[in-house]
Amino acid sequence: MTASDTKAYQLPRLLKPRRLRQLLRGRTVLWYFSESATGHHNLDVYRNEPRRANSFWWCTPHATVVYSLWDAVTLVRLPDDLDYEEIAMARDSCELLMHYLTTDDCLSWVESGIIVNYSGQWPNFLGNAQTVLTAVSTSPVSDYEFVERYLHVRWEFFTVRAQVLAMTGPRDPWDKIENSNGRRHLRSRFPVVNRPLPVFQKIAALGEKYKYLVHDILWIESFDDESH
Repeated sequence: MTASDTKAYQLPRLLKPRRLRQLLRGRTVLWYFSESATGHHNLDVYRNEPRRANSFWWCTPHATVVYSLWDAVTLVRLPDDLDYEEIAMARDSCELLMHYLTTDDCLSWVESGIIVNYSGQWPNFLGNAQTVLTAVSTSPVSDYEFVERYLHVRWEFFTVRAQVLAMTGPRDPWDKIENSNGRRHLRSRFPVVNRPLPVFQKIAALGEKYKYLVHDILWIESFDDESH
C-alpha cells in the first residue's frame, strides 16, 4: 500500500506531502528559475550563445527541474479526502503557481525553453503546451475552488503559449494541427483568453525575438538541398 492508497487520517505527518508531490515539486522549480544562481547562470549562457543552447542544456539540471514543472501544470485533480492541513498546502501551492503563470516571474522559464527548443529544432515545447491544454479541457469540475481557478489560469496561459510557439517555433511535420494557433480546436468549459495580461505580450515578444533560430536552420537546409 502506498501513500496515495491510504486515507489522509491514516498517514503519518511526514508522508502527507507525498500526495501533493506534483504541486510541491512545481514550487521547487519556481525557486530554481526565480532565485537559484544556477538557473540564472544557465539562462545567461543560453542568451550569450543561443545557437548552441541545445548542447549546453544536457549538462545542466534544466531538464530534470522542467519535467517536474510539467507534472505540476498537467495536474487536474486532487485526492478527495485531503485533510485541512493538506488543503491549505495545496491551496498555497496553487496560488503560487497561478501567480507565477500570470506575472513576469515565468519569463525566465519561458525564455530558457524557447532558446533551447528553437536552437535544437525541437517541437516538444509546442507538444507539451498542447498536452496541458488537452488535460485542462477534459478535466472534471473540482470540488476545490482554488483548483478550478488554477485550471482556468493554465487554460489562458497555455492557449497564449501554444499560439506563440505555433507561429514562431519549430513544428513537427507529421503533427497535423487544424489551425495556426496550436490548439487543435479543443473545447473547454473555460472562456477563451480575453484579458491581455502584460506577461502574455512579453511571451509573444520572446517568440518573435528567437524565431530566427528556427529560420537559420531552415535556410541552411534549403541551401544544402540546392547545392546537391
